[in-house]
Amino acid sequence: MAKKKTSKPPDDDADLWARFTQDIAPTRKVDRVPPEKAAEKKTPVKDAPASPTAAPPPRRRVVQPGPAPKPPTPKPVPPRGHGDTPGVDGRTAAKLKRGLMPIDGTLDLHGETRVRAQASLTRFIQSRQAAGARCVLVITGKGLNQGGVGDWSPGVLRQSVPDWLNAPPLADRVLGFSFAQPQHGGSGALYVLLKRLR
Repeated sequence: MAKKKTSKPPDDDADLWARFTQDIAPTRKVDRVPPEKAAEKKTPVKDAPASPTAAPPPRRRVVQPGPAPKPPTPKPVPPRGHGDTPGVDGRTAAKLKRGLMPIDGTLDLHGETRVRAQASLTRFIQSRQAAGARCVLVITGKGLNQGGVGDWSPGVLRQSVPDWLNAPPLADRVLGFSFAQPQHGGSGALYVLLKRLR
């Protein structure tokens, strides 16, 4: 028996699609890249930005250096007069005025010029304080006799020594001073109370 020739059924879908698209023109030309080349053209993926809920990194605070701090200025010592002993207990102050403290050194400025006397006083106070002295005697003299009995003017050193004891470099070393008792020179000499070195 002879086989019947069968005809291949028409590809209905392909025919239908061809008829449908025959009047359609492409709007733009699209470059088609083969898949293997498309992989080469891919750009590396950048790190994803941090999520908006994540806290930002802390900022470093830059501190500009300011001016160097000034060293503290020493408080000026108020001028002391004869018998003034601020910061000294009453018993010690009374002993100083009465001449009852042991005298740890004596400086006689008789016959010295003003400049030499100031330099001698400074060296004397500094050296006696360094040696641990507490009370020293400074002899200034009472003054010059102008002629008549009881007619005299106070000497330059008698007036200057209290000023020098109240001024640098001695003001920070001296706690007070007082006229001496008659047996130590009276108003022509001074008891000087020194600060103890720490």
